[in-house]
Amino acid sequence: MPPGIPLTYQNMIEDISCAHCKIVLPGLSDDKKSDKRFLKSRLGKFYDRCVRARLRAPGNEKKDQIWTMEETGLEILPMELKKTHKKHYAQVGDYLIEYSINGEPWINSGLVLERKKLEDAFNTFIFNYDRFLNELSRVEDNPELFRLKIIIEGTLKDLLNCTPMVPAICKCCDFCQPYHNNAKKIHNYNCTFDVLAGKAEKPKLVMPTGTCDFCVPHKKTEKELEDIRNRLRAIIEDFEAMGYSISFYNSRELAQSMVKDIAKRHFVANYARLLDI
Repeated sequence: MPPGIPLTYQNMIEDISCAHCKIVLPGLSDDKKSDKRFLKSRLGKFYDRCVRARLRAPGNEKKDQIWTMEETGLEILPMELKKTHKKHYAQVGDYLIEYSINGEPWINSGLVLERKKLEDAFNTFIFNYDRFLNELSRVEDNPELFRLKIIIEGTLKDLLNCTPMVPAICKCCDFCQPYHNNAKKIHNYNCTFDVLAGKAEKPKLVMPTGTCDFCVPHKKTEKELEDIRNRLRAIIEDFEAMGYSISFYNSRELAQSMVKDIAKRHFVANYARLLDI
């Protein structure tokens, strides 16, 4: 497009289509690096001028953990189950990004975000890895989803140094009275590392008002902690090898502030599908 002409939806679409063809079709480009730089620049301007993003959330997160419009800068609506070929697909992840292009109806971006606090990420990766993989497989089962991104509200160093909390008095004695008061008086909550990791015996019967002699304080050795760190590193590499990206942010506030940028970068990277070029 000649310089000096105002950027509009139509002429930017034409520029994007032309640059796309030069890059993907053989013999049309004299300088593919230059064409790719132009395309990325034009897509960025197109997104800023012609695309709106919003989030959908399942609504089952705790009020003190859920992201808000004020914090992300994006409208957040309830997540809906989709119907495709008369089949219901289970909800996946915590937030789904949608786009409205040039004021047209909202479309699914295909990108779903899985938000994890540090302790949640640690417990999921170490203790519930197989179950989490089953949840992630729903992305592959759902033809409307193309990518899942795991967002950790903390740094990689924080995660590697996150050690399980083992209180001197079992948490279940304070917070799980309903389980103590049931007919069988069986512990359904176990807070030691070894129990959660499946390395200890089954929970014992406990008195409703007494402390639990099953959940005892235990300090991990440096060797045990390093084994945990190595396991976490391996799991992160597994996720990336399977095509799931993981982003670490210094804080919850930073993670939320980056969502708008994540939405933009996903659009730029997947423009051909989203614009049907």
